[in-house]
Amino acid sequence: MDQIEKRVWGYCRCGGADQTDIENQVEQLKQYAESCGYTLSGYTVGHGSSLEPDSPDMAEIERAAKEYAADTLLINAASRLSRKTVELLGSLKYIAQIPMNVECVNGTDLSADSPFKDIVMAMSECMRSVGPEYEAKYEEDYELDLNDGSEELGR
Repeated sequence: MDQIEKRVWGYCRCGGADQTDIENQVEQLKQYAESCGYTLSGYTVGHGSSLEPDSPDMAEIERAAKEYAADTLLINAASRLSRKTVELLGSLKYIAQIPMNVECVNGTDLSADSPFKDIVMAMSECMRSVGPEYEAKYEEDYELDLNDGSEELGR
């Protein structure tokens, strides 16, 4: 029986202009894809604090899903999408509507039924329930620490 080829698209991001960090992320994506037998059709490099649904980077990922039949977005860690819970959830919801799955090289399960996603959703709902002022202050003071060590966290 023939094995179906899995095509993936990568996404790398760093908050600054550190080209070495991007190169390391790309290399990790390539090695992971190869070890899993995936075809890495390409990757998008983002800069800034998060992957926003209305950004040019997200548009490039959507194009890749269509042009390369990539059904999975491969990332090094959830923090590559965003370190802020609300933005992370927004990105995950948007990516799911493309439709694409998200797979983390570091093993974090971001599937629709994962406990990690449930916990992040619960944290986000809790912040919203106490009011927008607290949510904004919380997001500003305590970015989500996903323990990947790739960037300094603001505290």
